[in-house]
Amino acid sequence: MWQDAGCQCRFQALYSAEWKWREEQFADGEDSQKPISNHLPKVDPVTQQSRLKYWEDLLTKLDAIPREQLSPQEQINYDIYRPQIQVLIANQRFRDFEMPANADTTFWTDLGYTARRPYRTLQDYKNWIAQMRDVPRYFHEQMDEMRAGLKRGLTPPRVTMEGVTVPSQLSRMSLRKRACSIPLSKTCRAYRPPIRPRCAQRLLRPFAMSCSLRMSGC
Repeated sequence: MWQDAGCQCRFQALYSAEWKWREEQFADGEDSQKPISNHLPKVDPVTQQSRLKYWEDLLTKLDAIPREQLSPQEQINYDIYRPQIQVLIANQRFRDFEMPANADTTFWTDLGYTARRPYRTLQDYKNWIAQMRDVPRYFHEQMDEMRAGLKRGLTPPRVTMEGVTVPSQLSRMSLRKRACSIPLSKTCRAYRPPIRPRCAQRLLRPFAMSCSLRMSGC
């Protein structure tokens, strides 16, 4: 029978705080409950190192919690959670982030996921446009990571990439295309109450500029 409520509270506080932090480290997905972020995550080497340190420090704190002092339910959570943190640490140490694209998953697909989420407020739309302004920085950091991976031979197997082409949503992101022809702009076109049509039009103008910013440099 578990005896220490303090250990229980510490463990719950650790995994609750880490999960909240982890959610902030990666691009939005299709979780409709999350707020629309006004930026894309940083993926530069300094940030990657800080993530490694965070998880290593967390593992040290987890190891300081006596598993047998937890409730039966939290012991199960502990047995699942600790190996998960170990895997995250291994991913950072082996620098798996230097291969952010393969035949199944790519770093740019999250942009499309976010575009399909429901937008409920004016701030949601403003945050989405702010994300678009952050695309050039985000793409260049990801490409820098890929170049570092290439130098040490970290690439997807050639056979898995055969037939893979640049997605249409990227090929259309160029100065030669109008904003309304970019698939990602459907977020601004599919406005819903309380977003008025005139307000949506004002939003679309900076969107056109956002999609043009330095994309040719990628």
